[in-house]
This record gives sequence, C-alpha cells and structure tokens, in this order.
Amino acid sequence: MVKKIIGGAAAALLLWLVWYYFFPSEEEKIRRQLHELAELVSKEAPESGVNMALKIRQIQDHLAPEIQVVLEEHERRYQFAPADISRPLIAFRNRYQQLQASFHDIEVTIADEQTQVAATCYLQVSSLEQPQPRNEAHLLQLTLSSGEERWLIHQVHLPPALSR
Repeated sequence: MVKKIIGGAAAALLLWLVWYYFFPSEEEKIRRQLHELAELVSKEAPESGVNMALKIRQIQDHLAPEIQVVLEEHERRYQFAPADISRPLIAFRNRYQQLQASFHDIEVTIADEQTQVAATCYLQVSSLEQPQPRNEAHLLQLTLSSGEERWLIHQVHLPPALSR
C-alpha cells in the first residue's frame, strides 16, 4: 500500500514537472526569455565575427519593430529599429574581452496592453586594459508586449553605466 502511495505521488510530481516545463505561465516565459537574452549578450574570448553576427541577429528577434531606448543619465529617449541596435550592441560587446551577463531579481507586472519588467542585470567583464574580471550590477527596466512567438521588448531604460 505504501509503495502505491509513493508511486502515485512520484507520478503526480513527474506530471506536474512536465506540465510546468511544456506549459509555463506568461511570467515564466518572460523569465526564460530574459535568461536566453543574457546568454546571447554574453561573450567568450575570442569570438568570431560570424558568431557575433548570429548572436546579434538573435537578439534583434527579441525586439519590437520599433524600440525606445531611454538614457536615464541624459533623460533622453531614442527610437530605433531592431537593425539599428546592432551597431551600439557590437560596440558594447567589443569593449570587453570576456562578458558574462545574467538576470536576477526579475519582477514581472503583466497588464493588458504592456508588461513591465524590472530586473537586476549582473555583468562580469574583463578587457585588455583590465584583465582582472570585475562585477557590475545594473537595474534595468523593460516594457514588453506579446508577440506571435515571444514577448518583444518595446522600451529599455538604460542606467548611466550602460549608456556610454
């Protein structure tokens, strides 16, 4: 009898895990997408130009047809098409020899029209000038909307350290 109860509980747990993995909530989809985006932004030294171009193209797939970048330092807003983001993103990635990005403390507020996301982006970077890796933490605020296959980023608030 105890074996049947344990077996039933294990089967129920397995079914729940499968359901959770294949049918995540919208909040979990956003979290997974941010983790995927962090992997795409990250870079190991050395990186070929083709590999960088493929990553940049995949990052563009996460962006809405028109994205607004808000620079908090200057209180300015800029409108970009996803293809226009590639040049500043390449310049940012080229500043560092090695770049590891990750998102933590992700807070998702889902609304009818737009979804607000606040997350802490942790960066571990090293460059030729500073080969010793250093850690940075930045609070990012994103506005997302639901696309056909994934959530698309419409607006990004960049802190002063990331807007250079």
